[in-house]
Amino acid sequence: MHGKEGSQLGKKAKTTDNRAEIVKKLIDTGKEQGQLTYEEIGDALNEIDLDKEQIEEVYDSLASMGIEVIGDSGEKPAKTDNKDDEKRRRSKS
Repeated sequence: MHGKEGSQLGKKAKTTDNRAEIVKKLIDTGKEQGQLTYEEIGDALNEIDLDKEQIEEVYDSLASMGIEVIGDSGEKPAKTDNKDDEKRRRSKS
């Protein structure tokens, strides 16, 4: 691997490491607090490039670990699909 191909692979590895680090920090924060706001999750995920399925996996992982996702005001959101709320929130940005 030389030149351009090698540098692209190096960037991809760094990006993957960065994603894992950011998601791990998000999960650690959620475990410590027992909850995360949509804003906290959105801010963290905006730092990395994730597709729709990967974002859903993050939310599923948080839920499976017992980390509650709450509205930005600290109140629990109405019973809706969290994924749809996040999609709407992202489309407004």
